[in-house]
Amino acid sequence: MLQYTDSADPAAGPDEIVVFDTIGGKVHARSFSVQKAGGRLVHIAAGLEGFEPPRGDVTATRPYVARDRQHFDRITALMEQGAVRPPEITRMSLAEAGAAQDLSQTGHVRGKIVFDARCAFAADTHARIPKE
Repeated sequence: MLQYTDSADPAAGPDEIVVFDTIGGKVHARSFSVQKAGGRLVHIAAGLEGFEPPRGDVTATRPYVARDRQHFDRITALMEQGAVRPPEITRMSLAEAGAAQDLSQTGHVRGKIVFDARCAFAADTHARIPKE
């Protein structure tokens, strides 16, 4: 497994048969260099804009994921049975965005960071943000 934070040198030679890219961008481009001929790159995040795969001997696939009530009900049932567990959630305020970025980049967060963007007047549906 190649973590996006690894300093693995792709020039050392490709040795992966399958890469699952959840990061996208530059990592998507880098993923081609660590694959054996005939390998498969599965990605769920977007690559670089205008990116063309540098190799024809690696198959890149981005699965289509449909969202509908039936799938939602199924995953809910699996969670209720304990067969699937949701990721750990770290809640932070928007004021802590810098600290959240630091945690994410240093790999000190398990699961997901969720920002609580509620404000004091959010319950008032007619509230307006005051102009400064």
